[in-house]
Amino acid sequence: MPSRHSLSFHTTLTVSLMFALASTSFAQVAGPQLGLIPDGSSLRQVAGIPAAAAVGAPVSFSRNLSLVNASSQGFAVATDADSGLVLIVAPDTSATTLSNVTLKPDMIQLSPRGSAAALWYISGRHAQILSGLPSNPSVRDLDLSFISAKPVALAVSDDGLTVAVEWPGIVYEFTAAGTAGLPVNGGSAALAFSPGTSDLAIASPTTATLWNSAGITSLASFSNPLNPIAAGLDSRRLVIADSSGTIVTVNLASGSQSSLDCQCSPAGLYPLNQSAYRLTGLGQGAFKILDTNQNAIWFAPLAFSAATGGQQ
Repeated sequence: MPSRHSLSFHTTLTVSLMFALASTSFAQVAGPQLGLIPDGSSLRQVAGIPAAAAVGAPVSFSRNLSLVNASSQGFAVATDADSGLVLIVAPDTSATTLSNVTLKPDMIQLSPRGSAAALWYISGRHAQILSGLPSNPSVRDLDLSFISAKPVALAVSDDGLTVAVEWPGIVYEFTAAGTAGLPVNGGSAALAFSPGTSDLAIASPTTATLWNSAGITSLASFSNPLNPIAAGLDSRRLVIADSSGTIVTVNLASGSQSSLDCQCSPAGLYPLNQSAYRLTGLGQGAFKILDTNQNAIWFAPLAFSAATGGQQ
C-alpha cells in the first residue's frame, strides 16, 4: 500500500482538483479525463490522474441503464433497463441503439481497448460479438449451444476475432480456425487478452499461463492459492484480482511477483487507461483505482459542487 506520505500527497492533489471542479461545471473542465464509472442506472465521468481523480455529476440521458460496461475510450456498452435494447453510450451524445443485436444479454464483456465486446445470452446459449466499436460496429453470432451452463468468465480480443469462454474445469477459445479447449485445474480462472493481440492469459488458483499461436507458456506459480475474479494483461505485466482484495502483479520479463491489499472487495479490473484499473463500484462516495505504474491503490471521491455546497 502507499506510504502515509504518498496518501497525504494524494489527498492534497485530490482536494486541489475538487476545488478546481467547483469553479465550473464538470463537463467543462479542461484536463485529463480518466473514463467513466457506472452509478446505478446512469454514468459519471472521472477526471484527473490515478493518484488524484474525482468523479463528476451523473451524465443526463433519457434512458435508465443496466448491465453497464465502460470502456477506457470514453464510452460504455449497456442495456436499456426497460426495453433490454443494447446501447452505446457516450457523455457527449445520446444513447445509440445497436441494430441487429439481440435484446437483454446476460453478460457484457469488453475487449482490453474497448473496440470489441462479447455478449452472452443464457436463453439460446449463444454469444454475439461486436467489433469496430464505438463508431463502426458489426455483429456476428457465436453458437455455444453445446454448453448448458453460464460461463464463469468471458473475454474477447480487440479485433473481435478471438473469444475465450470458461466453464468449470475448461477454457474454450473460439477463432476463425476453429475451437480449442484447455483444461483448468484447481478451480475457476480469470481470463485476459493482451491489448491489440490474441494472446490470452489464464490465471487459475495456482498458476498463470499464456495461450497464443506459439502454444502455452507458464507465466507464474502461486504458493498461496488464489481465488481469481479478474485479470488484466499488457506487454509488461499480468495483474490478477483475488476475491479477498489481494492484487497480484506478475512481471512478464523477470517473472517476479508483487502484491497489494486493496482493502476492498474487487468488482473486477476495468481499464481506465493503459496502466490503471477501476477495482470497485462507486460506493460510499468513492471508488478505488489500481495504478500499476506506481504499484499503488488510490481512491477517487465524488467531486465538490459549488452549486450544492457538497458532493455531486
